[in-house]
Formats: sequence, structure tokens, C-alpha cells
Amino acid sequence: VMRGVFYLAWQYVRCHPLRTGVLILCLTATLCLPIGLHVLIGHYEHALERRALTAPLVLGAKGHRFDLAMNVMYYRTDVRETVTMQDHHRLRSAGMARCFPIFAAHTARGIPVVGTTLDYLEHQGLRVVDGTLPLYVGDAVIGANAARRLGLKTGDAILSDQSNLYNLAAHYPLKMQIVGVLAGNGAVDDDVLFTDTMTTWVIEGLVHGHDDVNSPEQRGNVAAVGESHRIASANVTSYVEITPENRSRFHLHVSDEELPLTGIICVPNDEKSEVLLRARYSLSDDQQLIVTSDVVDE
Repeated sequence: VMRGVFYLAWQYVRCHPLRTGVLILCLTATLCLPIGLHVLIGHYEHALERRALTAPLVLGAKGHRFDLAMNVMYYRTDVRETVTMQDHHRLRSAGMARCFPIFAAHTARGIPVVGTTLDYLEHQGLRVVDGTLPLYVGDAVIGANAARRLGLKTGDAILSDQSNLYNLAAHYPLKMQIVGVLAGNGAVDDDVLFTDTMTTWVIEGLVHGHDDVNSPEQRGNVAAVGESHRIASANVTSYVEITPENRSRFHLHVSDEELPLTGIICVPNDEKSEVLLRARYSLSDDQQLIVTSDVVDE
């Protein structure tokens, strides 16, 4: 009986090869799609959990916790409300965690520009395969994938993207020097431009440099003179590149404590420190301390 069934099936396949092929393809897709989705989702979940381990706690402004987590872990989502360097100093002075400031609000040729510290790069295990880490304001290191995709190398320069092309009063793009290329680590860091926070504040317009208004050449560009300061007019040339010659002329236009951060990564010293930090910010009206692993689980 079974030989007859197989014989009939084989004859049907021979007579209708196209119809049989389509049927086999549909059945294969039906069976493989759930398996493939399960594997892909499992891989993505594992990657998220592994990334969350590098940023156990994140302090940010009150708002959408998913946006805050994605900004700090993947540097992609815009965060409208920010915390400040004063919050960073307060956290660090508590002595209960290692703290890493993050300011990720700008891009350069489409890739995120992340302002942070050298300690954070060490925390993420990032190292350069060519050049050095950022040492001065205006220096930047580029991820392996971004360097390959944009055709950039150590010694090249890159301009920050204009935030608003139709705003004539907007700040000029900043020309940053690429001083190093990072080794690939298979994470989002391969597609990022890292610099120090001061450089990102220059892009933000909170720090800038211009010609010396006290020089005789700039006398006609002084709008007003006070007892202890001079107010320059818009005719004073602002620098769009930070060089050894003009680096000392860059200055803040806000107090150091008001400088913004999109988030602060906290790595608690121990479980007790984590509990105390979470309790401290649990009743805050304008700030939130999120546990990134909980956000990933959600």
C-alpha cells in the first residue's frame, strides 16, 4: 500500500512541478518564519541585556524612560529635557558610584556625536587601533564602522551637522579633528564619533571662541562697554575650528553647573549603594534614576 502511495505522489510531483514547488515553499516559510523570528528576537534581547549591563543606572530628566535609556545606551533618541553638570558633581561627590556624563544631542555627517569622558571609553573597553584618544577640545575618535563607511582616518577633519538649515542665527558647524580610530567591538560604538563634553557644548553654542574684542582691530565691533566687560557685536568673527592658537579664547556663556547632559551613567559600588541611590531619586519631581535592565525587560 505504502509503495502505491509513494508512487502516486511521485507521479503527481512529476506532472505538476511548479505547483509542488510553490506548495513546498509555502510550507517551508510557514515553518521557518516563527523559528527565524524567535532566533532574531533572542539575539536582539541578548544584545540589549548585554548593553544594559554597561549602564546599570541612568540619571536623567523626568520624562519617557525608554527614550532616556536608548539615548544613553545607543545615542539615537533625542532627549528634550536634560540634567546638568551640577547633578553629575553631586552624584560623584556622594561616593556611591562611578559616574560618566553623556551628552548625545548632535550628529556629524549623520553619525551621533557623543560627548563624554576618557573614563567612559575605558569603561566600555574601547581602544584605538590608530592614533590617540581625545586629548584637547575639538579632538574626536571615530568608530570602526563609521570610519570605513565615511572613508575617514586619523588626521582627517569632520564637520558637525547644522541643526537648522533655515535658521540664519544658528551656530556654525564645528570642524573637529579625528585623532584616532577605535577598534571594532561589534556594538553601537562602532558607528559613533566620541569627543569630550566640552566639544559638544561648543556645538551646542554654550561655549565659543572669537577674535579678541580688546584688540585695536576689533574696536569697531564692540557694541557696548561695561565696567568689567565688553559686549561684542555680531561682526566679531567666531571660530569654527579649535586650534592650538585659538584654544585659549574659547569660553563659557553659562555657568559650569548649568552645562547640559542628556544622561549620567551610574555604576554603583555595591548593592547597598544602588538601593540608596534609587531611594534618593525615587521622590524627585524633575529627575529620574532608571534601572536599564528593567527598561529592557519591559
